[in-house]
Amino acid sequence: MGIRTQPVTKRNRVASDVGLSSTDLNFGLHLDKRFWTNGFTCGTWNVRSLYSPGAIKILDDELEKYNMDIVALQETRWLGQGTIKEKNYTYFYSGNDNGRHQFGVAIAVANRIRGNVQSFQPVHERLCCIRLKAKFNNIDIITFHAPTEDKDDQVKDLFYEELETLFDQLPLYDTKLLLGDANAKVGKECFWKPHIGMHSLHDMSNDNGTRLVSFASSKNLRVMSTVFPHKRIHKGTWISPDNVTTNQIDHVLIDIRHSRSVEDVRSLRGAEIGSDHFLVRVKMKQKILSTKQQREKHLPEIDIEKLKDLNSRTAFQQVLSNKFQNLQEETEDRDVDDEWSTMKEVITEAMKETLKPDNAARKNKKHWFDKECKDLIAKRKNSRTRWLANQENEENKESYKNLCKETNRTIRRKKRQYLEDKIKQAEQDRTINNTREFYRVTRFFKKGFTPRIDLIKDNDGNLISDESKALEQWKSYFENLLNCEVIRNNRNEEEQLIYLNEEEIEAPTPLEIVNVINKLKTGKAAGEDKIPAEVLKAGGEELNMKICNLIQKIWSSEKIPDDWKNAIVCPILKKGDVMNCGNYRGIALLSVTYKVLGMLLLKRLTTYTERIMGPEQAGFRGNRSTIDQIHNIRQIVSKCYEFNKDLHCLLIDFRKAYDSVIKEEIWKEMNQQRIPSKLIKLTKACMSESRCKVRVNGKLTDSFEVKSGLKQGDCLSPILFNLVLEKAIRKVTETNEGITMGQIINILAYADDIILIAETEDGLKTLARTLVDEATPFGLEINVGKTKYMYFTREERRRKEDLDMGEDKFERVDSFKYLGSNLDEKNRMEEEILERVKIGNRTRFSLKKMMSSKLLSRTSKLRMYKSLIIPVVLYGP
Repeated sequence: MGIRTQPVTKRNRVASDVGLSSTDLNFGLHLDKRFWTNGFTCGTWNVRSLYSPGAIKILDDELEKYNMDIVALQETRWLGQGTIKEKNYTYFYSGNDNGRHQFGVAIAVANRIRGNVQSFQPVHERLCCIRLKAKFNNIDIITFHAPTEDKDDQVKDLFYEELETLFDQLPLYDTKLLLGDANAKVGKECFWKPHIGMHSLHDMSNDNGTRLVSFASSKNLRVMSTVFPHKRIHKGTWISPDNVTTNQIDHVLIDIRHSRSVEDVRSLRGAEIGSDHFLVRVKMKQKILSTKQQREKHLPEIDIEKLKDLNSRTAFQQVLSNKFQNLQEETEDRDVDDEWSTMKEVITEAMKETLKPDNAARKNKKHWFDKECKDLIAKRKNSRTRWLANQENEENKESYKNLCKETNRTIRRKKRQYLEDKIKQAEQDRTINNTREFYRVTRFFKKGFTPRIDLIKDNDGNLISDESKALEQWKSYFENLLNCEVIRNNRNEEEQLIYLNEEEIEAPTPLEIVNVINKLKTGKAAGEDKIPAEVLKAGGEELNMKICNLIQKIWSSEKIPDDWKNAIVCPILKKGDVMNCGNYRGIALLSVTYKVLGMLLLKRLTTYTERIMGPEQAGFRGNRSTIDQIHNIRQIVSKCYEFNKDLHCLLIDFRKAYDSVIKEEIWKEMNQQRIPSKLIKLTKACMSESRCKVRVNGKLTDSFEVKSGLKQGDCLSPILFNLVLEKAIRKVTETNEGITMGQIINILAYADDIILIAETEDGLKTLARTLVDEATPFGLEINVGKTKYMYFTREERRRKEDLDMGEDKFERVDSFKYLGSNLDEKNRMEEEILERVKIGNRTRFSLKKMMSSKLLSRTSKLRMYKSLIIPVVLYGP
C-alpha cells in the first residue's frame, strides 16, 4: 500500500517551524502539484549488493512496484558518500573510503516526496540518517547495519556507541525511526515490555537481540517489528542458504511517544533482488508532502555529426542561403542587436530542419539493460515465488537456483558486451583517425562513474532537495563568488578617459574573419544561443558574409550584441563533498560567434602587449610555459646552494585574482600604455555589463550581473590580467633587491602565480610591500593564508621562522607545490619523482580495462600510453 492522499485545506494546522503553515508565504501555491499524504510507506531491506551490473535498476523497479516511499538499504557495497538519482528514487548512500566494496548503507527516497528531505548525515558504512519534513513534526530516519552475532564484543560495543552518538544528536521532538539489519533475534521476555511486543518470531533473545532491546530501553524506543500479529512466514526477514532456517533479524524501532504512528510491520516475500533477506514494509500514519511527477520538457536534439557528411552539409548551407534571401533587405540603421537576433534565428531554424537525429541514432542510445534482462528477472521472481510457496519441492529450488545463475550470467554478459562494443568503437575511431571520438571513449573508461549534482546544501549545511531552491542556491553562490568587494581608490569611476593614442586600427577583412572561423575548435560546448563552432564552419559563404558584416558593424559602432554579454556557468567539482557548492569551480560558456570577435581583438592587442610585458611574465604568452618557470626557480635554488648563498622566496597567492580586478583601472592602464583607443573601446564593450546563468543538470538559473573582475572564459581575460599585473612587476624589478646572477632577479610570474626572490629577509619584505602597494589599486589582494614563505640555505642553524611583516604573517613551509611541481627547501627531486610515478600509476590503473583488452590494437595502446601516461610522468624539468 502506498501513499494515501488528503486534499489541502486552509484549516490544516501546521507547526510553524517544520511544515507549511497557512501563514507561510508559500502556503497555497502550486496546490495542483503538491498535497499532503494521509500516511506513507517505508521499510528496510538488506540487498546483499548494489555493486553488481544492473542491480540499481532492478531495485528501482522493484520498490516502485510495491509503492514504497522510503526504504533503508544495507550492504549496498558502494564507496564514499553522496546521492544517486534514478527514474523513481533518489538514493542517499554512505560507504567506506578504503576502496573495498564492503558493507555500505543507503536510504531510498521516492522522487515524489524527495522535496521533504531536509538533511542527510552519512556517518560510515554502517550508519546514515536523513531528516524529513512532515506535517506536525519532522521525521528522523536512521538506517543501520549491526555486526553479526559472531563478532567480538568490542566491535559490537563500538557500533552501539556510534549509534547512540548519532541518536543523541537528533532534535528532541522529532519522530525518530530506526530501520535496518540488526542481526538480532528479539525474544518475548516480559521484563522488556513496553519496549518490545509479544509477536516476535523468536521466544528468546540472542546477544545481539539483548543489545538492541537494551538500546531501545535506554532511548525510550519500541521495537515495532515485534508488535503486530502475523503469520510466521510474514515475520521472518532472513532465510538461510540451506533454505531451512528463517530468522527475524531486520527490525524497526520508533520512539514510544510516536509509536501509534505505525500501523503495521510485515515482511514482503514477493520482492526479489537476489538477496537472502526479505523486504520489511512499515505503514505509517504520519503525513508528509508529496509532489506530482512532471515530465521534463526536452529541447529538440541536434546531430552535429551530420555536418561531416557532404550531402547534409550542402543541404544545411542551402537552407541557410534560402532563409537569408527571404529576409527583407537590410537597412543601414539596423543596430547590431537586430542583426544578430535575425542571424541567430535563421541559424537555429536551419539547424532544426536539417540536423535532426535519425531514428537509428536514437536506437543506438538504448541502455544495455534491455528487455531480455527484464524478462529473465521476471522469470526468476516467479520461480522464487513458487519455491517459497513450497520449499520442500527440490525441483522448484533447483529451478530458482538455475534461473539466478542464468540471470546473473546474462546481465554480466550484456554489460561486458556493452563495454567491449565501446572498445571496438574506439579502435575503429583510431583506425579512421577520428581522434576526438577515440579519446571520448578513453575518458569514459578513465573517469568511471560520477554521480550527477542533484542535491546540495545551503549556507547552514541543510540539504536542499527542492529543485527551484537548489537553483537559487547555485545562483547565490556564483553571484557572491564572481562579484568581489574590492577596495577602490578615490578617483571617480565615471571619469572620462582622455585617450593618448588615437591611432586608426583597420577593421578585420572578410578573409581574416573567415580564417578565424576556420580555426575555431570543434567539439566544444556552445553558449546560450546553442550554436556550436561546427555550424559556423559549415555555414558556407552566405553565413560567412553575414558574420563579416556583423563584426565590421561592431567594429565601427564599438558596441556588441546584448546576447554576447551572457555566459552559462557550469559547476565542476574540485574535490570534497559533492553536495557543498564551495567545492565547485565554474566553467563559463560564451557565444561561439562572440569568440570570433574576441580572437580578432586578441590578435591586435597582442601586438602591443608583447612590447609592454617583460621576460619575468610567462603566463599565456607564445613559446612560454609553466615548465620554463619551474626550470628557472630550480636553477636559481641550485646555484644558490652551489655558491652557499641564502635565498628567501615568497610564493604569492592573490585572493580571487581574476574576479577582483577593477575594470575601470584596466581601461586606465591600457590608456597609460598607449594602446590605441579603438582597441580600448572594443575591449571595454566586450567586458562591460557581463551577465551569467548557472546550468545544473540541464536547468538554468535566473541571470545575474557580474560587476567586478574579468569575464570568465573570455580569451581576452588572461592578456588583460597580465597587463594589469605588469605595472606591479615593473615596480618590483626597479628595486635593487633580489639575487644577482649576471643580472638582478627578484620576481618570476606565470599569470597570477608569482614568486618574489631576495638574498635577505629585509629585501624580501621590501619586494612584498612594493608588490602590494602597486597591486592594491587594481583590486588585487594577497591571500595571507595561502601565501607561503620558503628559506633556502645550506646551514641548518640559519633556519628561519614565519615571515613577519607587521599586520601580515606568512607561514614558512619546507615544500610547496608551484605550478604543479613540488618545490623542496633542499631542492631535492626524490619526492617529485615519486609523485610523478604515483600519478602515472593512477592514470595507468584508470585505463586498465582498455590497456588489458585484446580488442584494442597495440597501436591504439601505444597512442594512449604516449598521450595520457607519459606526459603526466615527465611533467616538469
